[in-house]
Amino acid sequence: MNKKKVKITTQVDSDVKDIFDSFQHFHHIGYQEALDFGIRHYLKSINNINIVRNELIDNANEREQLKDLEAKFEELDRVLSKPDMKKIPKENELEKERLEALKSLLKKPYSSWTAPNRSHAKAVGKFKTKEELKKWVTEKQ
Repeated sequence: MNKKKVKITTQVDSDVKDIFDSFQHFHHIGYQEALDFGIRHYLKSINNINIVRNELIDNANEREQLKDLEAKFEELDRVLSKPDMKKIPKENELEKERLEALKSLLKKPYSSWTAPNRSHAKAVGKFKTKEELKKWVTEKQ
């Protein structure tokens, strides 16, 4: 097998080089083979696919948790964006009561109402202030 060889220049500990050279007659390999062997040995020591697989599992679990959280937030948003059904009928009932109680007064302009008319309208219409009464009446007329 002809693999492409790449020339590299590096430095090595002089003691390690001297020992390597002194045992050359036993191991019969050159620097190229030793460096190649050392690099391969190091790569094998860090090659642990289980680390990557565990990380993928952890990420998948976290992704599922985030999807669940997203669904909860979407549900919360849906619930919060719905009109408050308890509140609306009370407002509608109050509006109906006001219209019924004040229908004869609403036929006349607010500016022609007398003080007793205004006091009566405020009481039966359950208004908190005369300004609130005036605003409501002018919107209805």
